[in-house]
Amino acid sequence: MMKGFVAYSKADSRTVEGLMIHLKGLEHEGIIETWHDRQLVPGDEWDSRIHAELAEADIIIFCVSADLLATDYVQRVEIPTAIARHDREEATVIPVIFRKCAWQGHALGRLQGVPAKDGTVQDYIREDNMDEIWTDVANAVRDAVQRREEADVHSRPAQTRREAPPESWVRPSGAKPVIFSDHGEASDLERDDFVRSTFASISEYFEASLENLKEANPSCEVRLQELSADAFEASVYVNGRRSAFCGIFIHRDMGAGGIGYSNRGVGQRNAFNEDLRLASGERGSRLKWQALMGTMHGASEFDTNEMDQQMASAYLWSLFMQRL
Repeated sequence: MMKGFVAYSKADSRTVEGLMIHLKGLEHEGIIETWHDRQLVPGDEWDSRIHAELAEADIIIFCVSADLLATDYVQRVEIPTAIARHDREEATVIPVIFRKCAWQGHALGRLQGVPAKDGTVQDYIREDNMDEIWTDVANAVRDAVQRREEADVHSRPAQTRREAPPESWVRPSGAKPVIFSDHGEASDLERDDFVRSTFASISEYFEASLENLKEANPSCEVRLQELSADAFEASVYVNGRRSAFCGIFIHRDMGAGGIGYSNRGVGQRNAFNEDLRLASGERGSRLKWQALMGTMHGASEFDTNEMDQQMASAYLWSLFMQRL
């Protein structure tokens, strides 16, 4: 199921309630699960949670009004993030025009909005015809999801399932940590070996965990496809519908090795929902991993500033399970 994000002004809260009811119907159909800031609970770090939800959303809806466009956080964070992901084809942005305003001069202005012509949601309120406009919005979301699913099918090779491991096989505990000698920093060779050793551990962890998931859930089918020696994609299908998908890959940035995680698959290896980087390690100590977006995902059970190979594998699996 794809993920949605709704941005709106508090001045439009009552109107948004009708929209959310219709989007809830799409959730019951298994099309999209939508998040908005009313789902924040006491104790949530609202800024990091909003960043995380925006980073993972497939469909981003802006309820456009003068109040929304006057909101500093929307202009500074939400719209730039959403437009950037839209331009990279990582998400689809849909403006829903709640009230008349000069929105065409903003970054959203180049996108097709709903209603399709010059009308607004407020016009439908005056006509006491709310079901029609919310149905139009729901259909626009449904169409956007369908286009993204079709693009996924055409842009990725067919996924083939690996052979199941023998019954005697148990989940790997991960490759042993690399321990260096007594003096100086780790060499480039040692760091590269550690990156590849960790990637192999993550791949084995995902393979075993997928098989365990399928065994515990008869309605599940799982796929893990190796795209190359340093990239794979994982999928979970529930009753035939793909419910979780990710790509994990080794990447290079300014010569330093890292491991990327993306909810959109491997692609061009330039879009990340998480980026694992080597924490500085000296000889005589174990190299560790740091998750650059760890605070966004709120994974409190992990020390995302210092993870060994097994913990890094478990952390990325936890991100995958959040999608499921």
